[in-house]
Amino acid sequence: RGTIFRIYLPVTANVVVNKVESTDIVRGSGTILVIDDEELIRITASALLLNLGYKVICAENGLEGVNTFREISDEIDLVILDMIMPVMGGKDAFLKLREIDPRIPVVIASGFAKEEELAELRARGINGFLHKPFRRIELAEKVAAVIRTH
Repeated sequence: RGTIFRIYLPVTANVVVNKVESTDIVRGSGTILVIDDEELIRITASALLLNLGYKVICAENGLEGVNTFREISDEIDLVILDMIMPVMGGKDAFLKLREIDPRIPVVIASGFAKEEELAELRARGINGFLHKPFRRIELAEKVAAVIRTH
């Protein structure tokens, strides 16, 4: 009908305390253009960035992102760009963004980026890389570091 297990643990006077290291999340300001074809990524990144103090504009593919950037490039402080998207991929979008403004900081966020493409984009001056899925602290640190240096 069943088995009964009894587990006897020794009693000790020692108290074990697990310390949770508190990491201060880096907050910032500025406007970030998030270009990603995955709605969940856009929603999540937008919510995280808004919570960190940034204004966020989203585009769902490279062409839409480039067109948005062309219209309001003077308002955008940083672009977070996916690599693999329909209509216009990340590499082509990056090159178009840099044609419009050669100084715009661009962070690539991808889970499937090919190393050859990343190497080429690094040579062309991308400002950082976030491996998806990224955590809030990784996003906060990368965005703050890139905006601070530009």
